[in-house]
Amino acid sequence: MIGYTPETGATRRTALSTALEQAQGTVHEGIAHLMATGGTLTAVDLEAGEQLWSLETGLTRGSAPVSDGRHVYLTAPDGRLLAVDARSGRLAGHTPSRLGEAGTVAAALPAPVVADGRVYASAPDGTVFAVNGRDPGAW
Repeated sequence: MIGYTPETGATRRTALSTALEQAQGTVHEGIAHLMATGGTLTAVDLEAGEQLWSLETGLTRGSAPVSDGRHVYLTAPDGRLLAVDARSGRLAGHTPSRLGEAGTVAAALPAPVVADGRVYASAPDGTVFAVNGRDPGAW
């Protein structure tokens, strides 16, 4: 991964444990969370220039991740919302799947939205739902 600081023009290379194909990412308080096609979710400390953790989610693809600092959230093609502990990289919880008619999955995966302690997501069955972001284990 290559980080770039616009103010100084400085770049920093960070070696990752695995190649991240077509990764989408977000940055929260200096930590980049990257979700790659193939299901790898990786956290990188941009200041230290080091990979913190990597998790094989079992997904073929996922939405762009979002973070509130405690958890990293992403949606899956089967309509599940996944929460990963932002510090350890362990799965903290997930909602049940919400498949569309005839078991269809989503072609496009909108990123979840975090606001006021809740996480909002959409699913292939047409639902938009919200869950308590503070306790993903209870989902």
